Amino acid sequence: MNLYEINSALAAFELQVDEETGELLNADELDALQIARDEKIEGLALWVKELNAEADAIKNERDALDERMKQKQRKADSLKRYLQSALAGAKFETARCKIGYRKSQQVILAGEFDDWAKENAPDLLSVSTVYKPDKAAIKDAIKGGRHIEGAALIDNVSMQIK
Repeated sequence: MNLYEINSALAAFELQVDEETGELLNADELDALQIARDEKIEGLALWVKELNAEADAIKNERDALDERMKQKQRKADSLKRYLQSALAGAKFETARCKIGYRKSQQVILAGEFDDWAKENAPDLLSVSTVYKPDKAAIKDAIKGGRHIEGAALIDNVSMQIK
């Protein structure tokens, strides 16, 4: 019997009394229903506690794995910097790994760029509630031969390990 059925049976329960002695004739049935109800409630409460404990254990494991992941990423970044320093731009290849380089460009902005762009080249600023440099537009403008005060184009090299 489930908890709903037990509660319904308790609500519909009628005590039977022996009119001559005043003794309750079905008190054992009432006690059995109340005991069954208490057991069901306790079982459900313990199940909730168990599920909460499992959820906490999963969360703790996830947090531990996140921390381990961050540590591994930091270690990999450190080793990558070390490799890049050791190779000094030279390529490296074996049957198990290949290290190469890919050129990219990055826009570097000086502090006075924002003021200059507001006055002279608002098209180089992206539109939002706050003015912020549109680095893609700045890069294209510099590549097109335009002089932009406070902005420069530099070449970067990033190592790739496959």
